[in-house]
Amino acid sequence: MKRIKKAAALLLCLLLIAGAGSVQAAAGDGFLAVPEVPTVTFTNKENTTPDLNVVKYVESLDAAYPAPADAEFTFVIKVDGELYKRQEYELYRADAPGKAPELRTTTRNGSFTLKAGDRARFVYLGAGKHYEVYEETLPENFVQIIPAEGTSVTGTVPPGGALASFTNQYQPPGDPGSDPEITRLLVSKRISFPTGYTPPVAPDFRFRVTLDGKPYESKPYEIYSLDTGLSVGNGVTTGKDTAEESGAGSGEFTLKAGQQAVFTDIPVNVDYKVEELLEDGWWSTNDVTVQEGSTESPAVTVNFTNANTSFIVTKQLEDNTKPDKEFTFTLSKEDRTHWAGAKYYLYSTKGERLDDKEYQTNANGEFVLKPGQAAVFFGIEPGTLYHVSEKKDPQYSQITPNDPAGYTDKVVQKTVEVLPFINRKEETKGVLTVTKHLMTEDDIVPENPEIFTFCIRKGVQADPAGEMQFEPMTGVLYQINTGTATRAEKTDDKGCFTLKAGETARFESLLNGTYQVEEITEGLSPEYGIDEEKRIQQAELTVKNEAGVEFIFENRFAPAPLSIRLKKTGNLESNVLRGAVFRLYREYQNDQFFGEVLPEKWDTAREFEGYRTDAEGIVTIENLQAGTYYLKETKAPEGYQLLANPLEIAITRNGSKLEATVNSIKPSIGNDGQITMVDKNTIGIRIKNSRNFTLPSTGGEGVAFLFAAAAGMAILLMILWKKGKVKIKNNEKGES
Repeated sequence: MKRIKKAAALLLCLLLIAGAGSVQAAAGDGFLAVPEVPTVTFTNKENTTPDLNVVKYVESLDAAYPAPADAEFTFVIKVDGELYKRQEYELYRADAPGKAPELRTTTRNGSFTLKAGDRARFVYLGAGKHYEVYEETLPENFVQIIPAEGTSVTGTVPPGGALASFTNQYQPPGDPGSDPEITRLLVSKRISFPTGYTPPVAPDFRFRVTLDGKPYESKPYEIYSLDTGLSVGNGVTTGKDTAEESGAGSGEFTLKAGQQAVFTDIPVNVDYKVEELLEDGWWSTNDVTVQEGSTESPAVTVNFTNANTSFIVTKQLEDNTKPDKEFTFTLSKEDRTHWAGAKYYLYSTKGERLDDKEYQTNANGEFVLKPGQAAVFFGIEPGTLYHVSEKKDPQYSQITPNDPAGYTDKVVQKTVEVLPFINRKEETKGVLTVTKHLMTEDDIVPENPEIFTFCIRKGVQADPAGEMQFEPMTGVLYQINTGTATRAEKTDDKGCFTLKAGETARFESLLNGTYQVEEITEGLSPEYGIDEEKRIQQAELTVKNEAGVEFIFENRFAPAPLSIRLKKTGNLESNVLRGAVFRLYREYQNDQFFGEVLPEKWDTAREFEGYRTDAEGIVTIENLQAGTYYLKETKAPEGYQLLANPLEIAITRNGSKLEATVNSIKPSIGNDGQITMVDKNTIGIRIKNSRNFTLPSTGGEGVAFLFAAAAGMAILLMILWKKGKVKIKNNEKGES
């Protein structure tokens, strides 16, 4: 088995190496290098402050010619339309992972610089602040591909912060080792969409290629994924025949969003032109639909970025909770009239498409969102003026945007802007109580009353799966009501507190929200049973229940059950007997047994063969309550006798305890004796068995041997008697 495992591990390693080699080869062919992800990491678990992070990504057109590591990229930042000049920011270096950031200041022109993989963090820019970031200058041989060249990243800072990412592609100037007469033409297609959002389904985008003024017809090309750098197919540009059949022009081809077409064996110093044939409802983010020039070695690359998304409206609560509640918004045109029939898709604020429906604003320009949802509007042309407002909800206050009127006089940009609406729940307060009830059988009072432990938590936000997350309420004051008096206490560093049976903990002046109380059963005596489904309870404290919420926890006390620990041995204690089988019954009359006791949770559909001793000669029967039981041995180990009579085990209740006798014998304390108390809840019984004595079969060799041995013994005794070595007692005279 060890040799098999080693071989499997070696095979897995070889497969991983081969896979890595294939990916490297795809990038090394110069078709497309996978973008280099910044090596810096965000030190905070999740953005909790209204910061703005600007990140620089760099990819190489040809992996054989990586981008210069010292290349610097200059950015300009504006806040609320004004240059953000002489403002401090934190610089996280890609070449210094894990180290503290450098403190830098923007110039008087609001500019700052980054290298590949660097991150600039503008701390606490402010929720509701509008920002715009764009690249001012590019180093030689670099082109901006995300966002499209000549465009900026804009948005409004939410309370949790915002991210503006830029990707540049390095295009090497020439390859001394390549054929100077041959080059490649690379055509890339991207969609402009906010970071983290999954673009909706897009059409096949059409292009036309001409070389030296002539359609580049019937020419093959390879298609690569811009995400992975791997080949995903191939095609051929239309020729005269195929063009007529398809209704297209010569030299045309198609790409999907996120793909790149690679044409090889292109002559150098030839005029080229690549034209995008825009689909209805789509536009170029940089107003460029035709790119042309002269071919040069080692490659010529052209990038086209399109968009049909106009803007995004998001809905969140300050505490990131997601109650099942709808908020109403109104979209208005430039003249403040309601914008009816505006189309949008429904997304989560994490960027996932929620369904495949196409929605429209109603006749009043209204649409609804729940917390954690986003409306992605599309088809509204860049340059269009619009307004978005939220209908006032009396239970919530709007904190983003700062203007109660919402976002006014907004203009559709070439890149997609996100408009966050964030609300705070009105701070109404209420009372929360936790009560412990103890149920007992026959009014039995525990000798040593248990102290019960609880932990209280408050809902703070939902996780990626949409489930509420809770944080412990540490150091919170509460009152204990014992029925006759009260006392003040405080929760510990885990939000936990204790109660006795009949006591109530009262928490006052709690903010509205979702609360969770858990009873801790670790270390709790098994005598105290609890409904596991009610061990963790939660409820929402809202305006509707100002009287508060009440949590009631009930435990049922029952004396701890007893167990029988049976050990089967031969005449010697060390001779343990395996395979002895016992059955336990509730009744025994006239040598008949009734009411067999099965193991707890035994599947009655299966036949029960009895309790069997293990390799140490031990079998344990658990969970016995008060009553009389009869233990019968039904199968003895081979060569040993069965127990002649059953054992009578009488279990009685003494206050809150169970006690037992075995055949009217009270167990002793310790390990001496046949009937002992192993621990306070376990009775130990030792049973010794004698071996059977069986004569050999009649007439067999064994019988002959037995008689021969007897005769020999008689002769030996006679000889010894004659020699005076043995004296025989005279029974009549009493002499020897």
